[in-house]
Amino acid sequence: MCEDKEEARSEAGAAASPRRLCWSRPPPPLPDTRGLCCAKLLRKNGKPKKVLMFPEEGWARSASSSYWTLQPSWWRRSRCKVVEVAGTRRHSTHARMVISGANAVYIVGTFKHMGTDADFKLYLTTNVTQADFNMGYTMTGTLERGSRSSNTFQMTHFAVLRRCDHDTHHLKNA
Repeated sequence: MCEDKEEARSEAGAAASPRRLCWSRPPPPLPDTRGLCCAKLLRKNGKPKKVLMFPEEGWARSASSSYWTLQPSWWRRSRCKVVEVAGTRRHSTHARMVISGANAVYIVGTFKHMGTDADFKLYLTTNVTQADFNMGYTMTGTLERGSRSSNTFQMTHFAVLRRCDHDTHHLKNA
């Protein structure tokens, strides 16, 4: 008898308010940023951009959960603030942004309180492969660490900038 009452209630509730499937529209496709100017993409939105670092196989030191944030200066177009985050350590410096061609940029600087490999060259480009673009990367590049005085640099990391870091307003509106 209780089961009949529950079935009657569920049928009455279903008749009063028909079930609608609330499917939202899929978000529009993200814009294709391949071949655009790196410096303009880094300055977009005025927020720091997170650069993920993947260590090269030949590099001897460990690099667990390492990433950089890049914040271009609003008062000087050729400068940016670089913060290296490796675990709980943070090192920050101001670096130069050197535009190399239409779709590449070098970020060159020195971390002052580091003993070894204080100098760095970060190369980023928007000429990404179709596979990298499908993985969600806007920019790819390399990081070289070493000494500027002796001009000995070694490639240490593969650097990527994810697409969602540039288009957060695009994802919020979707």
